[in-house]
Amino acid sequence: MASIFDKVFTAEQKMPPAELQVWVNSIRSKNKTGILRLRTSSNEPEFFFLCRAGWYSISSKDSGNALDEWLQSVTGDVQGSFSLLSHLGMSHYWTALNSVRYQITTMDGIKSLPLNSAEPYLVKMNLDGAEGSILYKGFSDLPHSLFISENTLLDEVGIPEKLLYWKNDPACQVSIFPFDPALESWQIIALRKAFKILYDRILERCEKQTGRSIVASFARIIALFSAEQSVNVSVEGSQWFDRDFYPSTEEAAYYYRLALNELLEHFSAVLGPRLLSSNLLEAYALMSAGNREVLQKNTIIPEGFLS
Repeated sequence: MASIFDKVFTAEQKMPPAELQVWVNSIRSKNKTGILRLRTSSNEPEFFFLCRAGWYSISSKDSGNALDEWLQSVTGDVQGSFSLLSHLGMSHYWTALNSVRYQITTMDGIKSLPLNSAEPYLVKMNLDGAEGSILYKGFSDLPHSLFISENTLLDEVGIPEKLLYWKNDPACQVSIFPFDPALESWQIIALRKAFKILYDRILERCEKQTGRSIVASFARIIALFSAEQSVNVSVEGSQWFDRDFYPSTEEAAYYYRLALNELLEHFSAVLGPRLLSSNLLEAYALMSAGNREVLQKNTIIPEGFLS
C-alpha cells in the first residue's frame, strides 16, 4: 500500500516486539482515536486504526485484534509512530491513503471531474515538504481539512489559511481524487451522510407532530444507546450526530440499523405505526436517488416499511 502524509510519522520509535506490545497497549488504554504506522526493515508500512479500544487493520477486514495478530508474525525490531486524529480525520486519512492508486494525473482528467456534483471528492496538495488535503461534501456541506508538516498537524472542519495560501503557488502540486464506490472508505462516507439525512428528516417531522419534549426524551434514549453500544452518537435538538469512526461498512450499517430501530420503536408508541411509517416514507422519498441507493444497499430500513 502506498504511503501518504509521511511527515506526520517523522517521530518513529524503534523497538522490539515485546516492548512495542507494551507501548501500543498504553496507547489503547487512553481511549483515544488515531492511526498507528508500523514497519519492519523488509516490509511496506502497515497501518492500524485505533477506535473503541481496538486496533483495526486498514489493509484487511479484521476484528479489533488485528494488531495482536500482526505482532505475533514479527521477529525483528519494528519502527512505529502513532498520530491522534478525530473520527473525521481518520476517515479522511483512510480515504486519501486508499485513493492514491486511483488519482487522476492528467490535467484533462482533472478538468473532466464533475466537481460541482453531489458526490464527495478529495483534493490533495504538496508544497515545501508539507502536505494538505481537503475533503469536499464528505461529512456535511462544510469541507474537512488535514494539514501536516514536520511540526504541525491540523485536523479540522473548514479550510486552514495555509492551504488557501498555497492554491496560487506555482510550486504547489495538486491531485484530485473523485468519489469511488469501489473503495470502502468512500462507501462509509456515503453511508454516514445518507443516514444523517434520513434520521434528521424523520426527527424533524416527528418533532412537529409531538413537540420538543418528546424528541428531548428520545435524545436521552440515544444517550443510553450510545453508552450501551460503546459508540459516540447523539441526538441534539432534532439532529443526529455521529462522532465515531467505523473500520468497515458492515460495522457502520450495524449500528445505524440499531439506531434507526430505537427511533422507530420510540415514536411508534407515540404516533402509532401508520403515521410513523408515513413519516419514514416521506423522508425517504425526499432523498436523492444516490442516497436512497446507499440505504438500500446496506439494508438500513427494516423490511416492510417501504412496501
